[in-house]
Amino acid sequence: DIGIIATPVIDPVSGTIYLVANSKDNSGNHHFKLHALDLTTGAEKFGGPTEITATGLTQLTELCRPGLLLANGTVYLAMGSVGDFPAWHGYVMGYNATTLQQTAVYNSTPQHNDVGGAGIWQSGNGLVSDANGDIYAVTSNGNFDVNTGGKDYGSAYLKLSGSTLEVLDYFVPYNQAALNPEEQNMDLGSGGPLLIPNTTLLVGTGKDAVLRLVNTTNMGEYHTSQNDNVQNILNATNAPVLGSPVYWDSPNLGPVIYLWGLKDFLKAWQFNGSQFNTTAALQSTISGAPSDAAALSLSANGSTSGTGILWATRPISETSNPGPAAGILYAFDATNLTTELWDSQQN
Repeated sequence: DIGIIATPVIDPVSGTIYLVANSKDNSGNHHFKLHALDLTTGAEKFGGPTEITATGLTQLTELCRPGLLLANGTVYLAMGSVGDFPAWHGYVMGYNATTLQQTAVYNSTPQHNDVGGAGIWQSGNGLVSDANGDIYAVTSNGNFDVNTGGKDYGSAYLKLSGSTLEVLDYFVPYNQAALNPEEQNMDLGSGGPLLIPNTTLLVGTGKDAVLRLVNTTNMGEYHTSQNDNVQNILNATNAPVLGSPVYWDSPNLGPVIYLWGLKDFLKAWQFNGSQFNTTAALQSTISGAPSDAAALSLSANGSTSGTGILWATRPISETSNPGPAAGILYAFDATNLTTELWDSQQN
């Protein structure tokens, strides 16, 4: 009944596309199944599909939303809640890419949790991995008690082992107590992680619209009175942010990241090699929608001048509830955001 929510991942070498489908059988039971399909014929491969299961996983109240990741010969997927209906947890799971057998499971809130289960949803943005094969994810609001000997990681940037999915390192903001209550709904995990190429740095943001830069070799963990990550840019755009920044090594400014918040202008911040300049280097003249922040991607021929296009899709107007709003797709010159190249409303 629900289908495929998480963006699939393709292995071009074997010609395989991996996806997770959510369905309901004739008895009313919900199922998540991992499929490996032949790109040419659509036929199932490797004896699939495989039923996705884990201790504490309730199929009805979980949803596989972040884009899938293929790394280390493993397909990784993550899960969060369905509209915050209890009970749910944040999961990352690994499956062997050629046998579809489960290799590891991580649960962000394995202990009793009555304030939300630190789901991993990232507004659909994918899990990421570094050159060492370690996996990165961001959890949403939920119990956090690692500093007192517990195992729950609400509102956390996580570094997980690619083989075992054990937590290798983490960062949690000092104000996590204000982010975590379910009634506040201030998801740190409303945006996914972005690894900056040729560095050990990770950047992301959440519903509080703080751009956070974290060093993956020493993420900063948690301290009660201060943040020990690399950088925090407050009010980078309007809250809440529902998406991730995108990166380009541009010909005019060098490395930059782009982000488009609610009722704000599309912006780009320049990376100076160790941090981001706090004032936006580029800004559009078109304001964002009043609801549902824009989803971004970028296409370019490397850093070649004249080839960078920043793509953005967002609602044209206020989102209706229930029901979708009309959407629009933009193409901007990635070196000059005041230049709109095209949009889907044009004749």
